[in-house]
Parts: sequence; structure tokens; C-alpha cells
Amino acid sequence: MVNAKENYSNECIADDTIQNVYLELNGIYSPIYRPFSLILPCKNDSFLLKKLLFMIEDMDREIFPVKHLEIIVIDGSTDNESKRIIEKLPELFSNLNIRIIKAIPGTRLLRSELIGLKVAKYGWRVVMDCDLQHSLMDIIKLLEI
Repeated sequence: MVNAKENYSNECIADDTIQNVYLELNGIYSPIYRPFSLILPCKNDSFLLKKLLFMIEDMDREIFPVKHLEIIVIDGSTDNESKRIIEKLPELFSNLNIRIIKAIPGTRLLRSELIGLKVAKYGWRVVMDCDLQHSLMDIIKLLEI
């Protein structure tokens, strides 16, 4: 077992509750306590984004600890209803650390991703579309590298 403060001190939140960065999941040790930024570009997909955030909120905290997670939503929506829903996400999901970055309406995916990568707080960054084509468990696999 590796102590988070020893190996990831420049990226970890100073928190005495972090004991180990590895948890055995089906025989695989996963560095789930490594803080990371989840970048979610969104363009008129507020319904799917909201569903994804509910899924994050419902995940087992031993597997996916939201305490060390920054969620960055890059909103390039052209639809006023999507913009309105996205603006309310931080209060709807008050237990998640959500930042909304308003991009120019119609901003392309790659530009939105680059904006998110630039403003991310943590050194570990994961870009994921909010269309639910990826499993949240894939994030844990990425962080094992």
C-alpha cells in the first residue's frame, strides 16, 4: 500500500483522512484517492449531463470518492433551456464540486476540451463526453496507469 501523502503530495489535498491510494477491487489495486478533474464538454446535452451527475452521486464512495473530484462542465449550449438547466447544476448537486465554464454558444468539442484542460485544478485530468457512452468505472482504470 502506498501512502497518498508520500507519492502524490503535490497533487493531493492535505487531508489526514487519506490513508492509502489503493483499494483492492476484484484483485486490482486502484489509485482511487488520487484527486482529479473530470472535464465534461456539453452542447445542448443537459438531460444526459444531469443523468451522468446523478450516476456519479450514486456511486459507491469507496470506489469513486467525490471528495477528491472536481467536475468541470464546459457549456457551449445554443439552446436556452440547456443553458438554464446547466446553470442550476451546482445547487442541484451541492455535494459535488461542480464548476460551470460558459463557452461561446456552439463551441466545438475540441475547443471545449482544451478550455477544460486549461482551467482544471488537479494534475490528473479526465475528459469525458456527457453522452453516457463511457462507464464511470473506466475512469478508475485510467487512474491505475
